[in-house]
Amino acid sequence: MEFDGAHIMAALVAAVIVWWVVRAMLIAQMSNVATARQADEYLVRNSVTITERSDTYVSTKVDRRPLPKK
Repeated sequence: MEFDGAHIMAALVAAVIVWWVVRAMLIAQMSNVATARQADEYLVRNSVTITERSDTYVSTKVDRRPLPKK
């Protein structure tokens, strides 16, 4: 049984399409969060009472440790 170039190319294209679909499905399953346009979309309605429209920056703690030399 011989295969000509057209059959090989068609099989290659089909394999790439199947690979792309499977890859897209696996990537979609990895995300467990939905995209939200506004911060309040992340909250369950009436689960929290927000009284301010702004946030106050308090502080940042940075720990820096030197890397061990090899």
